[in-house]
Amino acid sequence: MPDKPQAQSDVGRTEPSRAQTWISLLAHWTEFAQAAKALPTSGEGGRWKSATSAIITLQAVTFALADLHALGAEERRLGVDRAQILVRASTATILNTWKDQALPEGLAELIEDASAALSLAQASHTSRQPRSSATGATDGPAPGAKTASAEAAMRGGLEWCVAGEQFIAEHPAALVESLLASGFEGDLFVPTPGVPLFEGCPMVFASAPTDAISDDARALIENFFDATSTPVHVVMMRQAYRQFDFGKGRAVRDLVLPANVEPSGGQPLLMCAIRKGQPLSVPLPIRGAAAQTALPVEFATPSTKKRPKAEGR
Repeated sequence: MPDKPQAQSDVGRTEPSRAQTWISLLAHWTEFAQAAKALPTSGEGGRWKSATSAIITLQAVTFALADLHALGAEERRLGVDRAQILVRASTATILNTWKDQALPEGLAELIEDASAALSLAQASHTSRQPRSSATGATDGPAPGAKTASAEAAMRGGLEWCVAGEQFIAEHPAALVESLLASGFEGDLFVPTPGVPLFEGCPMVFASAPTDAISDDARALIENFFDATSTPVHVVMMRQAYRQFDFGKGRAVRDLVLPANVEPSGGQPLLMCAIRKGQPLSVPLPIRGAAAQTALPVEFATPSTKKRPKAEGR
């Protein structure tokens, strides 16, 4: 089997260099497929040969999900649905192929990466759909839901960051219910449930219609997340994006940017759970997402285009 290609991250990549990376990646997998033809039909070689298509599919889906934000809303929905089908089918093929043997380490990592990318994509899409209650369901996204979340992110408020090496949040339904019962009428952004955040990364953002978050709301938030970091007031929310390397086929860093800066790629890690005192949909944790290995957290303001101001601002 050929070695994994070495390529620079897609962060800050121009379109020509992105195309060159894709060409290199395509050449790598062509070489991989050609090499598989020469493998025997039995034993370990036979297993690799029969799993070639599933391996390529998982890696391709992982790359595609990293750029899901570039699609329109309807195409994102279709993309997530198709990705889920492909990830499940390809994972099943690989697991069945090695059902009597230990799964090679590289394949286990590949499955984990694809599952984590799918989890983030599903969370990013679902978080735009309103809910009738903290745990209720909805028939579809409300008009302007995406704009409302973007508008909320532009406001100042309190920000909590990860104090330890890693933090994995539970589903925030209980917190949402408690905050709303206390009369909270502001905005709340929380970590994607089950997805690890790493030291220094923003993990919670809360703002209120007035100038300050109430002591009761702050206490509820800190008790729920067992926060050990001291919150700071920020003039604008910061979002963290998990970014992937096309050559390595895995996540390589979490990039933190002001909410008004468009990222060059990646999946957002914080989602809006409450908007103007109304609960929004937050997905349940997805199996495999917590397996993400530690990533560097980088803070930058690249020369990318700023988001347009939300309507009514």
